Amino acid sequence: MMSHLTASCLGSEFVQIIVGPELEEFFVHKTFIRSSCDFFERAFNGRFKESVKNKMFLPEDDPEVFEIFVNWMYSGHLRGGLKEAMLIIDIWIFAQKCQAITLKNCAMNALQDALGNEQMGRFPLSNSEVMRIYENTEWDDELRVFAVAMLTWEIQFGDQEDVDNLESIFEEVNGSFEEASLFTEELEGQPAADPRVRGGRFDKCAFHEYNDNEQYICLAAVNSHQYRSIL
Repeated sequence: MMSHLTASCLGSEFVQIIVGPELEEFFVHKTFIRSSCDFFERAFNGRFKESVKNKMFLPEDDPEVFEIFVNWMYSGHLRGGLKEAMLIIDIWIFAQKCQAITLKNCAMNALQDALGNEQMGRFPLSNSEVMRIYENTEWDDELRVFAVAMLTWEIQFGDQEDVDNLESIFEEVNGSFEEASLFTEELEGQPAADPRVRGGRFDKCAFHEYNDNEQYICLAAVNSHQYRSIL
């Protein structure tokens, strides 16, 4: 736990979150989880049964993803070494569900890092990863736009294996070919940019969401997993 999290700011009341089909239990500070995002603020505030009983069931969510969320909530950053793209995608989807905007942005950075690691090499999105994204996003969601930008880049610059993978994706994932084609048209003959590269032709915050009621300064250039709000 970070040193700034004192007993007074955490409070003494806990809530029980039961996650996944195996009903894995998590106990977290009620005040803190309420402040983490709108989803839990609404659930544990007022007369909702979750607030009265201090208990919530999330049977459709992944305990591993929720554990990462809890660690992020207390520490203020995602744990290091997240390299599995599907897991990071699931973190983003969970954050979208909860409207945890900062966590979404952290997950987006982590996904770019995992797919564009200079030491390990650059990786495309797999069929299953693109499918997961399309099944859980709308056309204008930041993660979906990132996926379409990736497909567009691979059309122009991917090797033969990437091209073969693209053909499979376009056959299996409804709407992916149409959206990649539209993205290509909007380039108006310009070469596609690699969306895994933050601070290149894509701004460091190109695939981030911002709260309309607050101004955010992205600290991606300093620490890709930390953000602060300016009141």
